Amino acid sequence: MKHLFDAWEKIAPHLRARYVMLFLDYDGTLTPIVERPEMAKLAPDVRNILRELVRQEGIKIVVISGRSLSNLEKLVRIPGLIYVGNHGFELHGSKIHHVHPAAEKSKQLLHKIAGRLKKDYGALLGIIVENKTLTISIHYRRLDPGKVDFAKLLLFKEIGQYLSRSQVVLREGKKVWEVRPAIEWDKGKTVLWFLARVLSSAQRSVRPVYIGDDLTDEDAFRVLKRRGLGIKVTNDPNEATEAAYHLNSPAEVFEFLERLKQIKIARKYGARDKAAQSI
Repeated sequence: MKHLFDAWEKIAPHLRARYVMLFLDYDGTLTPIVERPEMAKLAPDVRNILRELVRQEGIKIVVISGRSLSNLEKLVRIPGLIYVGNHGFELHGSKIHHVHPAAEKSKQLLHKIAGRLKKDYGALLGIIVENKTLTISIHYRRLDPGKVDFAKLLLFKEIGQYLSRSQVVLREGKKVWEVRPAIEWDKGKTVLWFLARVLSSAQRSVRPVYIGDDLTDEDAFRVLKRRGLGIKVTNDPNEATEAAYHLNSPAEVFEFLERLKQIKIARKYGARDKAAQSI
């Protein structure tokens, strides 16, 4: 991977000239990774730049996360954004509200699994079972590393029968296990769904940009490989990924957002100058 800013002179003109569909992961991208999910607060300067970008012409912003939709909206609190929760199973914007119907049918089963897991892990310090209604997250960042294998065995004990019946799937992220409905849907398919809607009504070319840090973001990087810009948040340029570029940290993501704002402002006022010269 090449660092994004090392290629900025090549990338910036495309972002300036085209409509940017910007997809942003939350944890590890807009905020640093923290020990507990509820500690991941959006910094005031990040919230401010997002508010400014929402008002810019030629940009549409989608915040896409494994968090539940309600939790994501509560954390970000910016009108005009599109919010996507549970890895694409639910989304909400000014003109759209949608829950994947097949995921909706799995709510009762996931509630049952989450309840059992909370009992199983009750005496195991450092495990957090988060029932997000349409998916379940089992966070083990604070768990004693020597107990991780045992915790995973308990997980397979509870979900093994549902895995074999193709009722749920298990995905892994950064110190988290995700139990999801066995539905062919992920962040990559969500991105394609959005692009199909935007491209069908766009009057000029669209440049999709996706920024994320986790394994669940690889599906989006994969689908944008030849049609957009995938940016991985990692300080390891040799990390295996489908993304073409990387940024080292959420602080550099903030810098990218600032740069994007500036080039869009420059384009806007440049267009006004040309219009004035033609009068």
